[in-house]
Amino acid sequence: MAIPEPISDPARRSVFDSLPDGIVIVDLNGAITYVNRQLADWAGYEPEELIGHSIEELVPEDLGVQHRSHRASYLAHGLPTRAMGSNLRTRLRTRQQDEMPVDIALRPVETEEGRQVLAAVRDATERIRAQDRIEALLEVSQHILANDPTDEVLALIARRARHLVDADVALVSVPSEDRTEMVVEVADGQAEDELRGSRLPVDGSLSGEVLLTGRSLVIRDADDVRFSQYLLGSLGFGPSIVVALGAPGSIFGAITAGRKAGREPFAAGDVQVVELFANQAAVALDYSRLSDELGRLALLEDREIIGRELHDGVIQSLFAVGMNLQASALLAGPGEVQDRLENAVAELDRAIRDLRNYIFGLRPGILADRQL
Repeated sequence: MAIPEPISDPARRSVFDSLPDGIVIVDLNGAITYVNRQLADWAGYEPEELIGHSIEELVPEDLGVQHRSHRASYLAHGLPTRAMGSNLRTRLRTRQQDEMPVDIALRPVETEEGRQVLAAVRDATERIRAQDRIEALLEVSQHILANDPTDEVLALIARRARHLVDADVALVSVPSEDRTEMVVEVADGQAEDELRGSRLPVDGSLSGEVLLTGRSLVIRDADDVRFSQYLLGSLGFGPSIVVALGAPGSIFGAITAGRKAGREPFAAGDVQVVELFANQAAVALDYSRLSDELGRLALLEDREIIGRELHDGVIQSLFAVGMNLQASALLAGPGEVQDRLENAVAELDRAIRDLRNYIFGLRPGILADRQL
């Protein structure tokens, strides 16, 4: 099959081969008539190996039928120019049967063999990764604003962070009440059941070091000199990231993402992703604590109002009734009526004492223990 006239000139072919984007030209039957060096390298072929083959050979099998339908629709609509990224997510199938996310722009070209279609193909890995990060951060933010339980939000953060950096496990650790140990509150991924609830001393552990310094740590592999301090080491994990939860001066935990030993180390971009989710986790914990504090203050305010109303309303009314009964007893003089009236006054006194004790029980503990 002849190379299309627009690409037949060696100078033009050299320009096309130097482009960062992949270029493929197909005829109206879907047969490949040209590919540049970039696209061939992505797909794992030599350019000439693809000439004459169907474009569907570069499409994942599960998308083959759909892709043919799209081609027929595109042809039926007169081969319109389509901008990059205006289509749904597409994947390029490689010779090794791997799949690579791509964006595609289409435009018709005139050749000696007739009209054909030129497709510019761009690696969409980073764009989709960034989009997934934004979607994940938005999802976490929605759960925080909905005031969902903190443990559920932290579990979501660990799960999302693990997926986005392609980790095998993610942990959220917080210090014990006496701040001598780091406790794994959340574990997501491999060995999560063994890890959840695990404890390590703050002194001498990586999560403890992050708690004390606020600086992120990166373990490249099991040969790292600090690996003996590493909680995941005994379970066959290697490359890892440990990031602080909170801002400098107010660190209240650590989030860890780990890969199995032998896998590639995390990149700098992965550390930034985990730090983003660590910030989200810090917001979730702060929001939960603030909500609890506001709830506690609202409860105290309600108790204060109830106590004031009981004291200024009910107790004063009971006291007035008691005074009237006591005056009536004096008027009645000695006898059964006076005895009953005095007993009623005594019962009212006990009721007033009980109400006052109840009012003090509504107040904060620092006041409830004090005597009048």
